Amino acid sequence: DVSQALSSVRNARVLTFTPTTDRAGSLVAAGLIKEVDGLLANERYTPLAVSSAEQTSQLRYSVREQGGRVSEFVAVGNVQGVPDSFMLVSVGGNFTREQVAQLSKVLPTV
Repeated sequence: DVSQALSSVRNARVLTFTPTTDRAGSLVAAGLIKEVDGLLANERYTPLAVSSAEQTSQLRYSVREQGGRVSEFVAVGNVQGVPDSFMLVSVGGNFTREQVAQLSKVLPTV
C-alpha cells in the first residue's frame, strides 16, 4: 500500500543536473550515470528490478538493506523530458521491498 510506504519515509533528497553548455553536456555523455551506478555498487546497494510496464520514466533503482528491511533506496536516471540530464533521488526510511516497489510506481511522477 502506497500510504504505508509514504508513512515510512524519513528523508528524501533530490539532485538534478541539466547541462547548459557543451562541456557540461559532455559530463553526462561521458557516463555520469554509469559512474554513479559503480559508486552505488561499491557502497553495497543492490539493483532492484522494476516492472517496465508500470515505469513511466527511465529511472533505475537500487536498495540498501539491513536485517531484511530496506533502509534507503536510490533512483538514478534522467529528468523527465530532458534526455541529456541527470537525476538522483535518495529516500531513507524503514521499508519492505514491496513498499519500495509501490513507491517506485509513483516516484517518477512526483
